[in-house]
Amino acid sequence: ILLSLIIVVAGFNIVAVYTLVVRAKTRDIGILRALGGTEGGVTSIFLMSGGICGLFGSIFGIILGLLLALNLNEILDFIRVVSREMNRMGLDRERALNFVERGMTIEATLALAVALGMLIWNWLLLYKERRPHPWVRMILAGVALFAASWLSTGWMTDYKAHDHYDAEFSPSSRVFFSVAIVGIWTLFCAAWRFLDRYRRRPSWVFFGFAATIFMAAASLGVFATLAIGAGILLRQPDFSWPGLELFSRQIYYLDRVPVFVDYGALVYIVIWTLFVSLCCSIYPALRAAAANPVEAIRDE
Repeated sequence: ILLSLIIVVAGFNIVAVYTLVVRAKTRDIGILRALGGTEGGVTSIFLMSGGICGLFGSIFGIILGLLLALNLNEILDFIRVVSREMNRMGLDRERALNFVERGMTIEATLALAVALGMLIWNWLLLYKERRPHPWVRMILAGVALFAASWLSTGWMTDYKAHDHYDAEFSPSSRVFFSVAIVGIWTLFCAAWRFLDRYRRRPSWVFFGFAATIFMAAASLGVFATLAIGAGILLRQPDFSWPGLELFSRQIYYLDRVPVFVDYGALVYIVIWTLFVSLCCSIYPALRAAAANPVEAIRDE
């Protein structure tokens, strides 16, 4: 019941957005009607658009939810290991950069902050038209990402697993991880450069949507690691700190977080989302279909 109510609340956003679209596109709707578009045709456009929004929203939500649920324990273990080792590498006096208290942790945190700023800067400017392709900014962002990944994974050179839940890393993992991040960023920049020529075509919106997801995921990953580093510097834990445990074993008495996926509920979510999306598209669709072409063009 609670999930159904959440979807209904989200459906009101569809009503609000499409109502604003009808008001903003009144002239275009009038021209479409004047060229022979029927009321049923205009209604079907808005109904199909609302249904597609619900379908793609539910599909993306289910995919991301399944990825999170099926890999929840691995993600928690990764956060725990990274936070523990980032703290320990700052306390290891044998490392070159630790002539200052927690020198390596400070340097990694600063590099992550710069990388996050470069990502957000590129993210905001990539969507502005009539600008030359920002190769310099993209290259600087790639360098910042490499520096952030290299400095924040300095602990991998002499890493040793503490229990059977810890991931296995080797000194080569540091190189692979840093190169993989820069390689993914390079592929994204190349794809953007190739597809930027189609910016004014309607199909470009799909790549823009995919680029938004990519940039949001990259920024979230860098921000999460930055938050870990900043938390270590603020809290100043000692060398025996086990790492950041979101579900502490000493409190919940569980080695692993129990995860159960109800696939029947997933089917229900898709069906209910489509139904709500179509229902919430009816009012804007009828309002658009009722527009008088002569009055719509005259008012504009």
